[in-house]
Amino acid sequence: MWALFFTVLALIAAAGLSFWQKLLRKRRELDGLVRYCQPPTPILPHPANGPQYKPQPPMGQAIFGHLQHAGELRKLYPPGTHPHAWGTYLRKKYNLGDVFYVDWWPLGPRNLFIADPELASQYVTTGQSLPKSPAVADFLNRFLGVTNMVTLEGQEWKTLRSIFNPGFSAAHLMTLVPYIIDTSLIFCDLMREKARSNELFMLEESTTRLTIDIIGKIVLDADLNSQKRMHPIVDTFRKRITLLPIKTGILPWEDFDLFRPVKLWLNARRLDHLVGLELDRKLEARKAEENSDTKPDEKQTKTRKRAVIDLALDAYHKEISTSGTDKERAAMLSGQGSQAFRRKAIDSFKTFIFAGHDTTSSTICYVLYLLHLDKRAHEKMVDEINDVFGGKDCDTASIAEAMKQDHYIVNKLEYMTAVIKETLRLFPPASTLRFLPEESDPSKIQYFTDPKSGRSYPLSGWQIWPASILIGRNEAFFPEPAAFIPERFIASQTPFPDAKLFTPAGKDAWRPFEKGPRNCIGQELAMIETKVILALIVKEFDFVAEYDGVRLDSWAPIETIDEYADGKPGSERMTLEGHRCFQVLKGAAKPAGAMPGRIYLR
Repeated sequence: MWALFFTVLALIAAAGLSFWQKLLRKRRELDGLVRYCQPPTPILPHPANGPQYKPQPPMGQAIFGHLQHAGELRKLYPPGTHPHAWGTYLRKKYNLGDVFYVDWWPLGPRNLFIADPELASQYVTTGQSLPKSPAVADFLNRFLGVTNMVTLEGQEWKTLRSIFNPGFSAAHLMTLVPYIIDTSLIFCDLMREKARSNELFMLEESTTRLTIDIIGKIVLDADLNSQKRMHPIVDTFRKRITLLPIKTGILPWEDFDLFRPVKLWLNARRLDHLVGLELDRKLEARKAEENSDTKPDEKQTKTRKRAVIDLALDAYHKEISTSGTDKERAAMLSGQGSQAFRRKAIDSFKTFIFAGHDTTSSTICYVLYLLHLDKRAHEKMVDEINDVFGGKDCDTASIAEAMKQDHYIVNKLEYMTAVIKETLRLFPPASTLRFLPEESDPSKIQYFTDPKSGRSYPLSGWQIWPASILIGRNEAFFPEPAAFIPERFIASQTPFPDAKLFTPAGKDAWRPFEKGPRNCIGQELAMIETKVILALIVKEFDFVAEYDGVRLDSWAPIETIDEYADGKPGSERMTLEGHRCFQVLKGAAKPAGAMPGRIYLR
């Protein structure tokens, strides 16, 4: 008995000693960041009136790292705020420059923030594409399945990406614009009903169902019609989002649910079954067409609108024919080849729903919100729509018909594109998180060099976060970063001709879909469908956000460093950069409260 007791005690002591040694080592790394950076840089006391070159916020007690700042941020920001907004405040408050480290270990991650687009592209996403963060991989593997395109690495990712690339090319997506228009016209009908009833509703709920219907039709040729009725795939997927932990802080026990794994497992089984049924329907229809004695003529083949999954299956069969194993080729010839692709196709479809609906549904919400606040921007967009679609008398029906006749006409909407870009700069739905494992051998630690300063910074052992929201507020590229100024994206109209946005250094500054080989495969679809939807609704509808019975009719841009200077708790302030509809984390960044408000006919 005593032997067992002392054995357990020894194990606990050994574990405690190991943890303590690891903690001290990590804190010494923070102390030594200035020594890691070459050439050596001065350490100035915090806070400092002059430049502060040490690439991290100040530490109170070194043993706690930067945990004190987590408490400060949780107090200042409204409850539920997406953590990607935190870096902007820290960078401004402590004058940290374009590269800085924040260590919340052992309660949270060790982050390396990058606010410079050139550095992000050269060392993280494009010049070299670092592996995805294990934290992201764990989250998305549970949410989407282990063969999802976002977290796969190496050859497996390359093969899957190449299979789906043809279906998401701009040229192919343009052939599917009529599907987007028809689904959007249903949305317009529903908005007219809400305008007549003057009901308070959640705009993000409506735009989510709109965009999921579009994705279902374009990817699987499935008529989900979730805007008008409940659909099991949509409802099960939305339920899955609510089951995931909402990690808006650093404490590991936040939002803990003992039964969550079981709930997620049951939900995953149902969702995979439902998506599988739709996929099987498509596979059976394809097989029946291949076995049919009546083949479409050449003209029908060229004009037929094909879903993304059709082109993916074509690419998959070609891949197996040219580089597959004998077993894979035999399975394909026997008619079982498509079934071998089924698991990856199910996870891919869930990925497209997740990534696609988040970007477009939230962006539409924020565009309508901002256009109500900025009458000048709305008038300018309406003038452009009139110019492109035939004058002031053009209405929703005639605009829809014009887009069906000429799918590429939306590419003429230059100012609308600038509005979308500016909205995504202010309210990016997501960012990339990359990671290099810690190295015990100092000679194997990877560094990157900032050419502006000549300093080198360690990458190994850190979660690397070139946050889109942080880069989008880098004043060298985006002056007046909190303001809504779409013209900044039009070279001939920008009020900031000296900004670096239109220089070679700025080519990767706008990155809501990220850059490099791991960029978002659906970015063309997101931009096309957003432009189509806005072209149909901007002239006719005026959405007014409304929180707690208060209409949001005005807004004054303000940066968080100024907004939060008084130290007032975020739970009382409930704004971020002056916006009540700040971004919260629900799978991705979404408007708080799902953007409640009322819609009016103009």
